[in-house]
Amino acid sequence: MYCKHCGKPIDDHSVFCPHCGKRQKKNHSGRIIGIICASIVSMAIIAYGIWTFQNHKEIADITIDKVSKELAESTKKYDRIYSFHEGLARVSKDNKYGFIDKKGQEIISCNYDDADDFDGGIAIIKISGKKGGIDLHGNIVIPAKFNAIHWNSKDSLHPAKKDEKWGYINRQGKTAISFEYDDCNRFQEGRAEVSQNGKIGFIDESGNLVIPCQYDETYDHRGFSEGVVGVRNDKQWGYLDKYGNIVIPFQDGLTGMPFCCGLSTIKRGGLISYRISVEGHKNIKKEPFEMALINKQGNLASEWHHGTLSEIRDTYFRFTNGENGKEGLQSIYGQIVIPNEYDLIANGFSDDGLVYVRQHDEGVGFYDIYKGKLVIPCAYDNCTYEFKLCEGLVPLKKDGKAGFVNADNRIIIPFVYDDACDFSEGFAVVERYGEYGYVDRYGNDTFNVQ
Repeated sequence: MYCKHCGKPIDDHSVFCPHCGKRQKKNHSGRIIGIICASIVSMAIIAYGIWTFQNHKEIADITIDKVSKELAESTKKYDRIYSFHEGLARVSKDNKYGFIDKKGQEIISCNYDDADDFDGGIAIIKISGKKGGIDLHGNIVIPAKFNAIHWNSKDSLHPAKKDEKWGYINRQGKTAISFEYDDCNRFQEGRAEVSQNGKIGFIDESGNLVIPCQYDETYDHRGFSEGVVGVRNDKQWGYLDKYGNIVIPFQDGLTGMPFCCGLSTIKRGGLISYRISVEGHKNIKKEPFEMALINKQGNLASEWHHGTLSEIRDTYFRFTNGENGKEGLQSIYGQIVIPNEYDLIANGFSDDGLVYVRQHDEGVGFYDIYKGKLVIPCAYDNCTYEFKLCEGLVPLKKDGKAGFVNADNRIIIPFVYDDACDFSEGFAVVERYGEYGYVDRYGNDTFNVQ
C-alpha cells in the first residue's frame, strides 16, 4: 500500500510512514464485514447441527436378532425389503429406496432412485440418474455426480465413471486419479487394471501407468495375486510382475488363472479343427484334454491330469474326470478331499469346510471336507447363489417350498416359504404369498408375529 500523505510505498501493516513519519488511518470496515460473515456462518453451522440432532433418529441396536411387532408392522409399508447390513436394511416403495433399522424405523426416507447396501458406513445411492454416497443417517458424503461407482470399503480408492470416462475417487468422493480411462477395476496388491482403446494396462495408487495398455485380456479382471498377473496377448497368455516384466513367457496352454499357494494351471490337447480339403471341409480331431499345475517359474508342479483343474483356494482345487465330466476336490498336495462323482462343485466354500455339491438327478447338498462325508444330502433345490452357510444356516427348497437347515441337516426353520435369502445380522428375507418379510433364527417371522 502507499502512504496517504507522501504517496510513497509502505508495508501493508505499517502504522507510521517510514518516509514522512505520519500516522496512517486504518480502514477496519473489511475486518468488521469479515467478522460479521464469520459469525453468520458459525450460527448457520450451529443451527444445522441442532436441526440434524433433532431430526436424526437413533438407530436401533445392531445386535437385535428377534423379530418384533414394530418390525413386522414396518415391513407391510414397503413393496420390497432387503437384508440387513450394518444395522440398516434397504426398502423400496413406489420404486424409491430408503433404509429401516431393526425396529422398523425408517431412518432414511425412500427418496432415492436406487440404493446399495451399506458397506463401511457408506451406501451408494442414485439421484436423478447420478450416483453418490450417503452415511448411516442419510447425509450426502459423496456428491451425486457420477455415472457409476464401484464401492468396496476395504479399498482406499474406488473406480468411478464420470462423463463417459473412468477414474478413481477417495472416500469423500474427491478425484484421486483423473477420469481418462475407458474402464477401471479394483486395486489388488497396489495395482489396478485400466483400459484404453480396447487394450489393458495397470496403474499404481498414484495414478502412474506402470504397465502400458497393450494387452487384450486378464483372467476375469481379477488383477494381481501373489505379485504376478496373467495377461493375454493375441492368442497366448503370459505372466507379468508389478512393473510389467515378463516372469512366465507367453505360450500356448497357459490359462492366465491367478496364482494361489504359488500355483496356477496349464493345459494341452482337446478339440482341434483342421482343414482336409480344398473345398473347405473340416474334420475334428480329438486329443485327450489334460491339465497340470505350474509354479511361478512356469515349470510343471504336478503330473498331467486327464480333465480340468480350476480355481485354487486355501490349498484346494476342483478337478474333473476326463471321461464322464464328474467333479471332485483335491488338495495341492495330491490328496483327494471329495471324490469326483458330483455334477457340480462350487468354487467357494464356507469357513467351516462345507462345500456345495450337486447331482443333476437328485439336487444340491453340502460335503464336509473336514469330516470327509456328505453332511447335507443332495435332496434339495438351492434358493441363492452363495452356496454356503451364513450364520450357521443355509436356505434350501424342498417340494417347491423354502426353509433353513443347519450343518447337520437338521431343519431349523420349516419349509413354508415361497423363497428365502441368506441370513445376515440375525435376519433373513423370506417371501410368502407374494409378500416379503423377515424371519429370525428362532423361526419367528414378520408374517405371524403377535
